[in-house]
Amino acid sequence: MKKTNKVGIALVATFLALVISPGVALSEAHATENSFDKTVRIAGLDDVSFVPNTINIAKGDTIVFINVDGTNGGAAHSIVSVQTGTTSPDGTFDSGLIKTGQSFKISFDEPGIYEYIDSIYPSIRGIIHVV
Repeated sequence: MKKTNKVGIALVATFLALVISPGVALSEAHATENSFDKTVRIAGLDDVSFVPNTINIAKGDTIVFINVDGTNGGAAHSIVSVQTGTTSPDGTFDSGLIKTGQSFKISFDEPGIYEYIDSIYPSIRGIIHVV
């Protein structure tokens, strides 16, 4: 192969890498953004709360609950699904104890409305809409 062909091929390869790379970066940024939309933060400075406390997802999506409660050095939480309008567990999911900085993931394969509470602070409620 002639030297000019090698140089031409190298230039084309470099050009393609520069053109394609931004698209890959955008795809990764979009994936991160979508993942963030499926995150519920357990926060608590003055009051413990789920942020957001209502979330809409598609069937098959995964939600990540992250304990970011730094009150008094951090408080543990426990996310439990409950029967509609009650604090009675329905057995759909139970995170167990989530310490500050830890997370709990759950996927939803069935459409529906899922209510949940923090079993340590049962007045804190949230709703997941799966479509």
